[in-house]
Amino acid sequence: LAIPLLIYGFSFSATQATTVSLIIVGLGTPIGLISQYTAGQVRLKGGLSFGLLGLVGSFVGSRLASNIPDSLLLSGFAILTLVVALTMISKLRSTREYITTRPSILASSLSATGVGFLTGFFGVGGGFAIVPALFFALCFSMRQASATSLVVIAINSAIAMGFRYSDLASIDRSVISPIIIIKPF
Repeated sequence: LAIPLLIYGFSFSATQATTVSLIIVGLGTPIGLISQYTAGQVRLKGGLSFGLLGLVGSFVGSRLASNIPDSLLLSGFAILTLVVALTMISKLRSTREYITTRPSILASSLSATGVGFLTGFFGVGGGFAIVPALFFALCFSMRQASATSLVVIAINSAIAMGFRYSDLASIDRSVISPIIIIKPF
């Protein structure tokens, strides 16, 4: 939700909005992670593995996003939003009781790389890409997927921000500071 707000509410370019979204999500993550970890919902090993496997995707997505025209980036974001929504609606109607085996390493790696790419390219985080991937590809419960996504978000956001460091010079920090401060609440 941050990306449309930043673009249409604050007149940021798509590249600036995706960069600021990474900052907002990345800084808000530790607060939620601490409470979820103490509640026993975080699957730390799975989250670390998934996040680290997403590094290549995050790098590629970040590099590509800086060379894409805003109109194409926004069109892709709109399509991604629709695809994720439709996937979640259709999958939640079906049951997962038939899943009895652990996901393959290849499926986990491809999911992690794809999620890393989406984070780096669009600046999207947990509920948008990581939670569905952990839920569907790794068979985490919804509660575990949501909690564990915070680990993956922290890793992917930090890496993507490292790749987008040069984009920070063009961003008005006075606009994003209040958003960053109130985001965790």
